[in-house]
Amino acid sequence: RGIIAHNEFLFLYSDHGVALGTFMREDPLSEKPHFQEIFVLAQEGHKEECAVFYDEFVRWSKQLGIVVMVVEVMSDVPHDAIKARTGRIFTRQIQFARL
Repeated sequence: RGIIAHNEFLFLYSDHGVALGTFMREDPLSEKPHFQEIFVLAQEGHKEECAVFYDEFVRWSKQLGIVVMVVEVMSDVPHDAIKARTGRIFTRQIQFARL
């Protein structure tokens, strides 16, 4: 609840789903922030319908001058439906250490 009112988060909802995203800097030396999907959750049988959340993610990101969106982090929407809304999707590999 606390993050819904903050400008750096975008919370969306419909009758059959909810979505949350934010913008952030992955690298402090990076010139521009990127958009980070936190989740897109859909009721069973409404996954394709909730792909419209990605339209709003794209619109909001472009408005902020963002050119990179991290998607499919925790999404019920099928890959092809996201790709149809956002364009080509790239894969990035990261390394991490578990402490």
